Amino acid sequence: MTVPASRLSHRRKGFFLSKWYLDCVATNGEAFIGYSARLRWHGFSLRYSSSLTYDSVRGAHTRTSLLSANPPTNEGHVIRWEVPQLGISGSWRRLSPPVERTLYEDAAGRVLWSCFQPGSNVDVHLDGDHHLTGLGYAERIELTVEPWNLPLDELRWGRFVSSTDAIVWLGWGGPEAFNLVFHNGAEVRDSVITDSGVTIGHSGKRLMLSESATLRHEPLITGALSKIPGIESIVPEKTLHATEAKWRSWGRLECGEGSNATGWSIHEIVKFK
Repeated sequence: MTVPASRLSHRRKGFFLSKWYLDCVATNGEAFIGYSARLRWHGFSLRYSSSLTYDSVRGAHTRTSLLSANPPTNEGHVIRWEVPQLGISGSWRRLSPPVERTLYEDAAGRVLWSCFQPGSNVDVHLDGDHHLTGLGYAERIELTVEPWNLPLDELRWGRFVSSTDAIVWLGWGGPEAFNLVFHNGAEVRDSVITDSGVTIGHSGKRLMLSESATLRHEPLITGALSKIPGIESIVPEKTLHATEAKWRSWGRLECGEGSNATGWSIHEIVKFK
């Protein structure tokens, strides 16, 4: 169910989660993903930062810090993020218009998705001596309702960025299923999301994904949530044992009449059943 963000006003009492996601893929396919999150719930408070790096030689490697660190700062056209504990210092410069949607809302709370940068020019320094540049993406999601209480069985998300095009998609699977697809900041209705790509409305354009490399494929309790102390005692099994699969793939945007665009994509499927 998609509703206007202004319909209800939710005070930050009870559950509150703010989670940033930022990424970058270099021309050679080397990838960086960063997460920054704040959680408050029943007097429990937590901040964490995490990074996932990938290259074809070493594969995927994850680092996490529970030490207090500042979230990314959004300066409009530029987002900056520094996490000294993980050796991260980076900037994301916006290439395409931002998008914001309330993905779900009821009397208990809402899920607000803010895609600040569907496409970015990114410059990231890792551990001081490794410099990664490429095209990327940045978003933040805020929840004031517990995720395990959402009518959500499966979540599909992905982004494709080239020098000329930025596409982001989100498929919400469950009793109130819907798809959202944005091309260069504009929503394209009647789009279809599949394992192999995205059909972009009735435009005749199709994004095809290939040459996929697995960045993560595991239950959340052994992956993204594993570093949080005592998580098993506060989060229901439905969320703990949800399976997350994430890939970096080569994308080809077929526009017809020989006009195509290519670039890297990062996409995922999270299954809660």
